[in-house]
Amino acid sequence: MKTKSFLSCWPGPWLSVLVLFLSSHFVSASPEDSPAITSVRLEGTNVVVTAQVPPGIQRVTLECRGRLGAGSWEPRALTRLNGSGGEVTFRVPRAPTLEVLRVRADNQEPLPAAFYTGTNLFAGQPVSSGNLSAVFDVGPTALPGADPKAGAPSRDVVESDIWKTSGDTLYFFNQYRGLQVIDISAPDSAAVKGVLPIPAAGEQMYLLDAKHVVLLARDGCGWWGGDSESRVLIVNVSGSAPKVAASLPVKGFVQESRLVGTALYVASQTYQVKTNGTNSVTWEAGSLVSSFDLSNPEAPVAKDTIWYSGYDNVIAATDVFLFVVVPSPSDYWRSIVHCLDITAPDGAMSEVASISTAGRVNDKFKMNWANFVFTAISEAPVNGNTAWATKLETFHLPDPRAVGPEGVFKLGQVTLGNGERLYATRFDGGLVYVVTFRRIDPLWVVDISDASHPKIAGEVQV
Repeated sequence: MKTKSFLSCWPGPWLSVLVLFLSSHFVSASPEDSPAITSVRLEGTNVVVTAQVPPGIQRVTLECRGRLGAGSWEPRALTRLNGSGGEVTFRVPRAPTLEVLRVRADNQEPLPAAFYTGTNLFAGQPVSSGNLSAVFDVGPTALPGADPKAGAPSRDVVESDIWKTSGDTLYFFNQYRGLQVIDISAPDSAAVKGVLPIPAAGEQMYLLDAKHVVLLARDGCGWWGGDSESRVLIVNVSGSAPKVAASLPVKGFVQESRLVGTALYVASQTYQVKTNGTNSVTWEAGSLVSSFDLSNPEAPVAKDTIWYSGYDNVIAATDVFLFVVVPSPSDYWRSIVHCLDITAPDGAMSEVASISTAGRVNDKFKMNWANFVFTAISEAPVNGNTAWATKLETFHLPDPRAVGPEGVFKLGQVTLGNGERLYATRFDGGLVYVVTFRRIDPLWVVDISDASHPKIAGEVQV
């Protein structure tokens, strides 16, 4: 059974609202069984619609369209009920299409009730950098033969952003003006309550705790000296005005960063002097990976630095490993993945392994580490020709805290997309989704549940 009631609202800039109840259309119900819109009001930038729903209704949908008699109805909000009826309220952003409103009620769901009880919050992958918690399995895993310390809970892997919220406070690292602290307790009348001017230096931000934020700022004018093109700024935001509590230098320009627990890892693109024993001096481009212990925000400590030559290196992280992907010095079309142990909570790090892949690993979404298995997806020309191929490889990469010299070794591989370029990839448990392209745009599904024998499970030609 579906029942519908209509409400017509005066079109225009919402200076006034005219409510007209129109004749309802019923499928198999009497008018007494239909829902009815009882009020419409403006609340800041939202339109608030209240409806009375009779017993027996399981789902109510608020729909709208631009004008009566033309166009299609668009669902704007939905709520599910237990069949007891009563009053429901919808809040939707004010828009020109809200000229005509109606509520549609259904006395049964199209799918079993269990289908609607799962989670509806998912950690997605942003376009540019991605959420590493979505890319990597960072949950605690059993460590056969590991010592007790290895069983410690996993630390959160956090990626920087320019927006962060904490309760009723929004922190915005404006790349042109600096840090802005905004009170959003009343969303329709948000107000800036504090500013830390850092003009033209905005780069990345982390919310460390309730009193401190971390800013990664670049220096395009040499304000901090030639050896500090960037800075890690710890800002105290507990007072009426944010103030810098501590500052640490970063050589070069920030390329990527990750906050793992209270340890911050920063990869910066920079140059170092390279000599060959003669009077000649050359400059070598590369990534400098620096770690910082932020457990005491008022007194942060710079820990380790590791240098990797190469340009446009790829950085990724879990709570166990930091991966630095660089071009192979002997073959431009192959990558070397350096695996850094970052399990120490104070930010200490060291390289424990390096893995050579069959082709180039283009971004962090082409890598995954879970259950001691490292998976890399790369592409390379076939036999030096212009034809390309994509290869998915699996390697045994043990947790560095495990006892015993297990070693790193290759488990298996599968080739796909012959003659096609590699584009998007997504890991999902024991499956990997890979998009390649030439004249068609196939989606490959690769089963890696048996890491020693990865196999193509399906293909969709788009």
